[in-house]
Amino acid sequence: MPDDEYPDGSVLYAPHQGIIRLPFESIILILSLIIFNFSLLLSVFLFSLAMCFLYPSYLSFKEKQFLNSTICLGEGHPFREDESDGKADVYVKDLSGLWKKLGDKRFRIHKDEMIDVVNMLEDGGNYDIEMGLIESKSIQDVHKKCLSFINASLAYRDAYLGKNDTIEDARKREDDDNLSLDREWPEEEELLESGIRSFKSKDE
Repeated sequence: MPDDEYPDGSVLYAPHQGIIRLPFESIILILSLIIFNFSLLLSVFLFSLAMCFLYPSYLSFKEKQFLNSTICLGEGHPFREDESDGKADVYVKDLSGLWKKLGDKRFRIHKDEMIDVVNMLEDGGNYDIEMGLIESKSIQDVHKKCLSFINASLAYRDAYLGKNDTIEDARKREDDDNLSLDREWPEEEELLESGIRSFKSKDE
C-alpha cells in the first residue's frame, strides 16, 4: 500500500502539536541581506549565520513531519477524537512507505550501524526485526519519540479491547530488563495534548 494511501477506516495520528517558530535572529539577518547592499564576503557570512540559527527549526520541522506521518489509528482507537467503534488497530509506516498493522507485540528500537537504519524489534523473545523504521542519520533521536507513541498507542488499544498489558506493565518490564536497546514512554500529559478521548473497555 503506497504511503499516500492510509489503511481502510484509519486516520493519521499526529502527536507533534504546535507550530515551528523561526528564530528572530535569523529573520533579522535575512531581512538585512535583502534590504542592504553588503559586500559579497559579509553577505556570505551573514547568510551562513542565519542558516545556523535556522537549523534547530529545520530539525524540529523534520521531526514533526516524521512523527505526524508514521502512525495510523483504526476505528475505535481511544486516541481518535471521533466516537467510532472498531478494533482500534495500529498501523506503522516502514522505510519503504508501506503501512503494516501491528499485532500484540511491544517494540524496541536498535540502530544498525552497518546499514545506517533504525529497526523496530520485538520486545521479548528472540528480538526479531519487525521493520525498518527510519534511517538513523536522518533526524537525531526522533525514532525514540516515535517508538514511545507507537507503544503507547498499542497499550491504549489493548486497554480499550479489555486486555491486561498496560503502559505501567511495560514500564515495569523495562525496569527489570538489562538489554541495551532504546525504549521511551511519553508522559500522560503528552498523550492528552495530542488528542485522546475518554474511553471504556469493550467488556464493560
